Amino acid sequence: MTKPGDVDHFTRVRCYEAVLDQYPASTTAMSLLNLAMRMAGPREAVWHGLIRKNHGCTHFIVGRDHAGPGNNSKGEDFYGPYDAQDLFREHQEEMGIEMVDFKHMVWVAERAQYEAMDEIKDKDDVTILNISGTELRRRLAEGLEIPEWFSFPQVVEELRRTKPARSKQGFTVFLTGFSGSGKSTLSNLLKISFTDSFLLECDRYHKWERTNNNWKTYTHLNPNANHITKMSEDIFNLKVGNEIYQVDYDHSTGKFTEKKPISPSNNLIVCGLHSLFNQSENNLYDLKIYMDTDDLLKKKWKISRDVKERGYTPDQVLSNIKNRESDFEQFILPQKDNADVIIKFFTIDDIDLQNLNVNPKLSLELLIDKSFNIKHILKKYFLYEKKKK
Repeated sequence: MTKPGDVDHFTRVRCYEAVLDQYPASTTAMSLLNLAMRMAGPREAVWHGLIRKNHGCTHFIVGRDHAGPGNNSKGEDFYGPYDAQDLFREHQEEMGIEMVDFKHMVWVAERAQYEAMDEIKDKDDVTILNISGTELRRRLAEGLEIPEWFSFPQVVEELRRTKPARSKQGFTVFLTGFSGSGKSTLSNLLKISFTDSFLLECDRYHKWERTNNNWKTYTHLNPNANHITKMSEDIFNLKVGNEIYQVDYDHSTGKFTEKKPISPSNNLIVCGLHSLFNQSENNLYDLKIYMDTDDLLKKKWKISRDVKERGYTPDQVLSNIKNRESDFEQFILPQKDNADVIIKFFTIDDIDLQNLNVNPKLSLELLIDKSFNIKHILKKYFLYEKKKK
């Protein structure tokens, strides 16, 4: 995990694999470390070095502005570009791991090679080329050329798969909320709106079938009871155009179906209890929705659905809701902070949970995060509609 806007984990690993293919066979190996960045600059560089040392490494690459958090409130760099290298160098003997320092590298056209910017003596006599992260993202978004000197073609290909040009992008919408909040209903309406679309319902990522004894310890709302990493991998693969093989979850029986291939569609709708659990740093979404439906209304909708479709009694449904309240507050409600749009259905009518045949008059409250670029969504939608015609 890195900071928002960075290349996502799955693309990063694929790019590493593409780079390793350029080295002679049996001279390299890749071992992944499941570690989230803290963006703590020099101290984090030392921490990273200690972790690698404990894993048996003898050398560690420390880059320019390693684990830097960016600018401070005044718009200035929080740390100097080589502060992390200086601190690491100071403590490397004590740690027992040697630093390989990585400078700010630029392409020198006349010599057709990368050189450290600080070490070029004839700056005024040569052509120095560089592509910043911002410029790279612009070129990917616009489908513009990325020069051969920038990276291996296989790496650029992986980046383009994750960041296709805007004219080739479909929609990706994430929806979450408590059971009975209306997320499945809205997801199906979105699926109808976009003809070339796939609805990925995330109940298929539960770890166990309904009768498994583990459900006496966990609720479905607990991330540890779900294959969250697998879910993220499948979302990534569907978004970049890869086929996945996955089960479905049959709510009428509480059992998983056989695995079957799922082909990618132009538009992807992701609906589940943990759709936004790990998505704050993910670049693959266009719209994140949290369903914040009124509590009594949620209970009514959940009772109505689970009694008719899943074979529960009203008392069983209410008991399940009560047992899940703690996990809802711990694991589901915090996802609200990751949402672009919060949809709240409510009613001023009295609700009788024993009479499922009376439907109250609904009201709707819509909250949109002020940082959310709704113009981008509208523009993308109209481009998509134009492309369909």
